[in-house]
Amino acid sequence: NNTPVFLELDYKSTIPFTVGVFAYQNTYTDQVPIVVVNSKDEWNKIYIELAFTLSDFPNANEFSFFIGTFLSSGLTEGEVYIDNIKVVYSN
Repeated sequence: NNTPVFLELDYKSTIPFTVGVFAYQNTYTDQVPIVVVNSKDEWNKIYIELAFTLSDFPNANEFSFFIGTFLSSGLTEGEVYIDNIKVVYSN
């Protein structure tokens, strides 16, 4: 399927974070990171292209999104703010 599909979200963060998908298949689940988003002090909007990743799993029964991060060596805290998450596509 060549339909463009994007995850749209607003964010600001003091540390990088990863956005990806879980692809749920009959006997197992794949965790697929898609992009690492760098830290930004001000609110930003990002569009993450999903169609290529989703099409890699034609037998998936379901998908869900994840946002993950970790603290780099020497850091004791970090903040990630997410708002207005949407899946955007045209048909």
